[in-house]
Amino acid sequence: MEKLIKYFIILLFQLLFYILTSCRTTYSEQEETTSSIVKNNNGNLVLNTAEPGYPTKKFVFYEAGQTCTLRNGERIELVFENIDFNMYTFEIETDLATQELTLKLVNIEETRVFLSSKCQTIKRMVVGKLPKIELASNLNPEQIVITPLFDDTCNVIGYEFRYGSEESGCKAFAKQTLQKFNDCTKKRTNKTSSSTQKKKVPCPNELLGLPCK
Repeated sequence: MEKLIKYFIILLFQLLFYILTSCRTTYSEQEETTSSIVKNNNGNLVLNTAEPGYPTKKFVFYEAGQTCTLRNGERIELVFENIDFNMYTFEIETDLATQELTLKLVNIEETRVFLSSKCQTIKRMVVGKLPKIELASNLNPEQIVITPLFDDTCNVIGYEFRYGSEESGCKAFAKQTLQKFNDCTKKRTNKTSSSTQKKKVPCPNELLGLPCK
């Protein structure tokens, strides 16, 4: 009986040690993790923290090449785990037929913008320099249009890449970005660089074209 009691005491100490070390490990990992709750609002990504209830799902970004798709109206939590925000950013593509948004984590230095269809548009946020553009081999010749993206205070926060001009039938695809571009170029005077580019480390939301919390 005495041996049995000693055995249970040893087991109890081992269990307590495991719980304590597990808690410390989890806390350490959380220090390297940030998150944002976002929503697809008719093909536009917006912050969504005021809406009651839980997001429909959670997606964890931790390496380049990962993609996440949001249906129109869908609200999800995006988790950024151990990401160097100086090295990575997001490409955002909108399917205008379904209003679905596809987010792709990319390495700023190593990747190219790949265009595979007419009127396709891809937004890339927080870029220090323009990436190379690669076209699918089966595309008919079209104009490649690069348009600066502006935030609500008319700072440049990224660029939109589109295969096809307004005149060639891509007007509907370009409308929103061009409207913002025209409005901001009229207002801007001496602002020539992005506020996000001046910061040493951008916040996660800026990689998505959203304001910091």
